[in-house]
Amino acid sequence: MNFAPETPSELASFEKAFRSAIAVGGLECSAEQIAAMRGHFEAMVEANSRFNLTRIVDPVEAAVKHYADSLALVAWARDQSIAIKTLLDVGTGAGFPAIPLAIVRPEWRITALEATEKKVKFVEEAVGALGLENVTVCHGHLTHWGDGTRFDVVTFRAVGLLRKMLPMAAKFVR
Repeated sequence: MNFAPETPSELASFEKAFRSAIAVGGLECSAEQIAAMRGHFEAMVEANSRFNLTRIVDPVEAAVKHYADSLALVAWARDQSIAIKTLLDVGTGAGFPAIPLAIVRPEWRITALEATEKKVKFVEEAVGALGLENVTVCHGHLTHWGDGTRFDVVTFRAVGLLRKMLPMAAKFVR
């Protein structure tokens, strides 16, 4: 996967905005974790020029609305003393929240489910390029997917109405 370099000032603004946003939740990330997120961001922007992955491609906006937002679950689980080992991310799209979570929680087993094949291929390439061995990418739609496996947590962002998604997702919660 080709990680197209952004300008140094764009990368610095991504990192500054990301660090500031996660600090609100009392989170910190290592330099290596932030570099992995920047790498994913760069790949996403490059792929987005060929097909639609996201409308959010500004480094600062993406750092906050994609990456830091994805990590809100980490702060919530910590604050609620909830142990998470397995997670299903429904409609992962470009890999949110699956990839940021996998980067900062390598001990979590994450399944990223996506119905759009080109997005599945992008996420598979990103997972491989980032060496994320804790992520399994699956092509499918929640209504027709599953083998009875249950997860500690099910996440979904911008995939449908909450009143419709909750009952479907609940079937996959342990």
